[in-house]
Amino acid sequence: LHDEDIDDENDDQDDGDGDGDEDDDNDDDDDEGDEDDGASIIEAFFLFRYLGRPVSSARRSLSGSPRGPKDPPVPGQYLLVLETLLLQVSTALVWFSSSHNAPCVVVLQGHEVDALTIHQTTPLHEACLGGHGACARALLDAGANVNSRTLEGSTPLFYACAVGSVPCAEVLLQRGARPGGPLHLPSPLHEASSRGHAGCVEVLLTWGADVDQVLPGQGTALYSACLSQELLCVQQLLRDGADVQRGRGLESPLHAAAQTGHAPITRLLLEFDADVQALNAEHQRAVELAPPGGSTETLLLAHEVTPTSLSRKCRQVVRCSVGHSRLHLLPLLPLPAPLTRYLLHR
Repeated sequence: LHDEDIDDENDDQDDGDGDGDEDDDNDDDDDEGDEDDGASIIEAFFLFRYLGRPVSSARRSLSGSPRGPKDPPVPGQYLLVLETLLLQVSTALVWFSSSHNAPCVVVLQGHEVDALTIHQTTPLHEACLGGHGACARALLDAGANVNSRTLEGSTPLFYACAVGSVPCAEVLLQRGARPGGPLHLPSPLHEASSRGHAGCVEVLLTWGADVDQVLPGQGTALYSACLSQELLCVQQLLRDGADVQRGRGLESPLHAAAQTGHAPITRLLLEFDADVQALNAEHQRAVELAPPGGSTETLLLAHEVTPTSLSRKCRQVVRCSVGHSRLHLLPLLPLPAPLTRYLLHR
């Protein structure tokens, strides 16, 4: 009995000590809770951003059911991805900033400005994809690589042109972005042309993009614009000297416009002296591809029997002689203003 009394007394003392440490334990628990909350937010972000699925579905797909205390851990390869990406969490949080000033803070905090995701995407790529010119400028000021490429070969300029962000495209080009690139990689000019971003097309051509670059499987930017029925881009490309006959293989831009039945684009191509007699690989003229009985077919048939005027022939010769890279210099010639506008198709 005496031993039991001693044990009870010791237990009471331990309880007293425990009460004294309870506040410290609670503080530790609070700190751990904060860390857990932060980790949960970070994990949720990366599960959504880098695994490409909502958090709930990503977790369910990884473990078979929503994660709980007794659920098996996330597979090692995903933990490795999360661990690697957590090192750059401050940089990644650029995408959460509502004011888009986060890059400035990130740079000041000393984080890696060219932090890469598993897809080789940088913060500059994301800023351009979101069309945030000020954000892109801040990253470039901090030394971001203006010509970095993703795993698919896309540059920040490509992303800017994909969303039609002229401010992003301009700041990138001012900082040394290449307006063109190898034939096997995505082209900013083709992307802007096919998506109808005429402003980006104009900026790219001003900075020296090759208006007649032919990509395997895509052809020229003019062909892409005609196929996508983007009238303003077709107009911009033609005015800047795009070859009206060059498309994809034997398929001309006129073939593309005719098969889509887009009469305004077809008319514009004819104004720039597109050849209505040109044959594609199947030995078909553009009129044979136009929807039967439509306005495009009517337009092409009428043009076939209408002789080209001498003035239009002369304009074609002058523009070819000047070359598309020097067409912007035509206003500097001592010519009457109406003649200059005619030569420029204004």
